[in-house]
Parts: sequence; structure tokens; C-alpha cells
Amino acid sequence: MLSTMKTTWRSAIVTLIALASVVVASPTPSQAAADTSPGSGSTMHAARASYLPVSGVTVCRSQGHFGGSFWWYWNPASWYCYDLSIPWGISIAGSPNFGAYCRARGYPIAEAYPWNTMSWRCYRR
Repeated sequence: MLSTMKTTWRSAIVTLIALASVVVASPTPSQAAADTSPGSGSTMHAARASYLPVSGVTVCRSQGHFGGSFWWYWNPASWYCYDLSIPWGISIAGSPNFGAYCRARGYPIAEAYPWNTMSWRCYRR
């Protein structure tokens, strides 16, 4: 019985470490806007930006979850949010709401190209 409990805790810790290492670092909206400022190599000015690159991690964290990850890199719809709980580990919390995230920042459209999970953008058209 004791060895089963140790194995369960070990597997939970290994799973937690594995998921934490998958979290993709993403710029905050202010950093993304700073990248479009004059002199940064971009042709767009921050005040006239027509789109904002968005990461599922950023959207999940703005919704109050611990983080976000994806099931398959080549599918933009495979993002999911998760929470950490003790002692049970990781709880899948659902999909990030890209549309609400974009609207809250003044961009009416959330769109992903079908290339990969990093292709989400908020648009002003």
C-alpha cells in the first residue's frame, strides 16, 4: 500500500513537471505592442496596429487559469487551459476564449490561420 502511494505521488510530480515544461512563453499584450513601435524594424506603428499576435497561454492566464498548452502543434484549435490543485495535480479547465480576449482589448475579430497553434491573432478590419 505504501509503495503504491509513493508511486502515485511520483507519477503526479513527473506529470506536473512535464506539463509545466510544455507551457509556451508568450509576450504580454504590452510587449507585443512595443514590438511594433517605430524603430523596432516593423513598418506598423503601435497606434495603428491592425492585429495583435495572441498565445493560448496568455488567454488562459487572463481567464484566471494557471496556464495553457495544446494537444497538437499543427492544430490551432487544440489549445486547452489547466489549473493546478493539491493533492490531485492537474485539472483540465477547458478551451481558451480567444474571441472574448480580443474584444476586451479592442480587437473585434479573433482568427487563426490553419498552420499551427501559434497563428492566433486579434484583428481590426
